[in-house]
Amino acid sequence: MKINKVISVLLCSVLLQIINSSLCNASTELKLSADKVIKIPLKNPDILDKTQVQQSIAIGGFSGLRFLQQDSKGKLLFLTHTDRGPNTEPYIRDKIVHRPFMLPNFTPRLVFLEADVITKTMTIKKQIQLKDPKGKLLTGLPRERLHEHPVNLHGKVLAFDKWGMDLEGIDIAKDGSYWMVEEYGPSIVHFSSQGKLINLFQPGEGLPVYIKRRKLNRGFEGIALENRKVFAILQSPIRNSKVLPIVEFDMDNKKTTAQYSYQLDGQDARIGDMVAVGSKRFLVIEQNKKSKKIFLIHLNHVRKNKLVYKQELINLTSLGINAKKIEGITLVGQKHIAVITDNDFGLAGVLDQKTGRAKFNKEKSVLYIITLPRKLQE
Repeated sequence: MKINKVISVLLCSVLLQIINSSLCNASTELKLSADKVIKIPLKNPDILDKTQVQQSIAIGGFSGLRFLQQDSKGKLLFLTHTDRGPNTEPYIRDKIVHRPFMLPNFTPRLVFLEADVITKTMTIKKQIQLKDPKGKLLTGLPRERLHEHPVNLHGKVLAFDKWGMDLEGIDIAKDGSYWMVEEYGPSIVHFSSQGKLINLFQPGEGLPVYIKRRKLNRGFEGIALENRKVFAILQSPIRNSKVLPIVEFDMDNKKTTAQYSYQLDGQDARIGDMVAVGSKRFLVIEQNKKSKKIFLIHLNHVRKNKLVYKQELINLTSLGINAKKIEGITLVGQKHIAVITDNDFGLAGVLDQKTGRAKFNKEKSVLYIITLPRKLQE
């Protein structure tokens, strides 16, 4: 069955019909079983480079996800991207948080994936390295001293990068350009279809100043486009707050036009990604160490202080999807949702500061395709 360009529009329409009657008062959780999930791991990931101590690191660290199309052979094509690159757990030295970067010159990039649902394998078809406005390759190094201080494997302090980005979400505009979010600013960024930076919007420059108070390494985590508006959601609440902000940004006027609040289910929960389903409705991944869920939110119906209503739609954990980080979500036709994991480049998070060697785990980047029990309009 051919999946064509009208898929997203169709899914938006049918999803709205199943939620209208019970938006604020009842659960819309879909009853699913694990046999309705296809697990597709990344096969033979490319080696990015070797570290200073000759450890090879494969591509991974995926965040954000969008379905592109189904090709003539029935394979599914997706777009994702890397975050700031391979790094290990931070440590404190002289009262300053230092973050070791395994490959300091790593360039964040767009990654085009091909998934075969028959063989249950996924491969990388293309990569686009991202560039600053002058065409210079970006890095994932922090921008300023308010962030973690970057160091190499032996603790040598690295320079800050004014264009450094920790990218965490993506969506595609009708003109083929890419809108993304990142954590350092936190910022909304706009790239051309060739991966060249067009605009960067940050607190005080198109975005609310207060979101600069985001917790360390807890900036924007999800993005979705709808009707010339960009919607961006933080990963966690800002300091001294129990709710996290959702920002509505106007592409044409280049400014924030509305703000909303989202309540997490517990202090240890955080956002993974979001995707638009139409009429200011979005699917949002919310997760902690034990639980991974997809919620439906509706920005046209809010409580006091712009607090959004949310409803649990899918319990990913009950379907056997329990990776440490699920950081991408997209719609695939009328009966499918896909999510992707962030494997942190296969790193276990621990660095031996004496030798500069890191520990690795066997975690792979995995795409999950979930078949819903019915067409959503039924």
